[in-house]
Parts: sequence; structure tokens; C-alpha cells
Amino acid sequence: MFQNINKNKKFSGYNLIYVNGKAGRAGMDKNVEDIMLNSNFADVLKSRYGTEMIGGELITDGRKEERINGRIYYMATPCDEHKDVQANVSAIFNSYFRQNKKRCVARGEALLRFDDGDYMLPDVGVYCYNNSMTVPIIVIEILSYSTRKRDMTEKMDRYASIGIKEYWIITWEIATIDVYLLGEDSKYSLHESYNSDTVQDFSPASVPGLSIKLDDVFYFVV
Repeated sequence: MFQNINKNKKFSGYNLIYVNGKAGRAGMDKNVEDIMLNSNFADVLKSRYGTEMIGGELITDGRKEERINGRIYYMATPCDEHKDVQANVSAIFNSYFRQNKKRCVARGEALLRFDDGDYMLPDVGVYCYNNSMTVPIIVIEILSYSTRKRDMTEKMDRYASIGIKEYWIITWEIATIDVYLLGEDSKYSLHESYNSDTVQDFSPASVPGLSIKLDDVFYFVV
């Protein structure tokens, strides 16, 4: 029997069902007691709400989610400008890696897992085989209205906790890239803020051979 059940939390119009620290979406159905008390919880959810258990976590169909500090957040669909910047940044890194035969790759929304059960989907993660293919050397978040606060606080702290060396926050509306570097105190500090009004290109601290043109990052966006 499932213990520690809390079916009263709300998020974005859905009931979040918490079972032993895990969460699932139960729509707006208020009569969920039969589901919560059913020993075949995952099967019932899958048949009724299109959800299922994968690797011990509850995954909803068609809804991206992150678990940050034990709490589930469902992710809104990003705007076109957000997706364009994400594609541009990934292409810049991957073109450089292929041309220079680097054993590295930039991946969009690759699942990043934490030992405590948290998991996140960074907009872009840069991975290198000579470092770790489970922990990126750079993570990049493109600010959205719904995620702005978390990107600047909780997610930043979580990325620092696993030793990611470089964290970028991109604000596409003002064509700005803020680069944070991990210090010896395992906290990020602002290294540089790049804007096309002040600089045309820059090199990441973790990939110094790559020159990134801001016009390429924000191509067809601003």
C-alpha cells in the first residue's frame, strides 16, 4: 500500500499526486482515492490518464517535467524565439566540435539526473568524453517567463552542486548572455555579461578555442 499520500497540491490547473516523494498528474478529477489506494497505481494512472512509471519516476504523456529539490514542475511549451536560440547555440557548438574532431557534443534538453532523485532538462548541455558524459561541462538556460526565477535560483544551485563548471543564462529579448563560472566555494559568480552592443564575439571558458558570435546566437531572433 502506498503511504505519505498528498493529493491536494495544485500546479498549473492540475492536481499533483505525491506518493512516497514521487509525483504524478491526475488531471482535475477530484475523486482519486480509488487510484491512490490501488496497489496497481502506475497501471491505473496509465490507463486513465496516460501516465506510466519509467525508471522509478512517473512520466506524463506529452508533458515535459523537471524534479527540483523534490518538487515536480511541468514545463510550458517554449516560444519560437526560445527554440531558435536553443537550436542556434547547439549548432554553433556542434559545428566546432565536428570541424575540430572534438569528442564533445551539445545536446538540447538531455535528461540530467541527480543522486537524490531530482532530474532536469537543461535547454542545452555541452558534454565531453574526456570529462563526463553524465555531467556536462556547460549548461545553458534560455530564460522564459515561467522559468525565469527557477533558472536564476534553484536550478543554478543544483547545477553548482554537481560541479558543472560553466552556466549560461540567455535572455533573448535583449540579446544578452550572462556567463557564470563555478568558484572554489562551489558557487557560481558572474564572469561576464555579453551583449551585441558591447561585444561581437567571445570564447567560453570551458571551450577556449571556440569563438561565438552573438549575431549567430540570436540569428533570426532579434
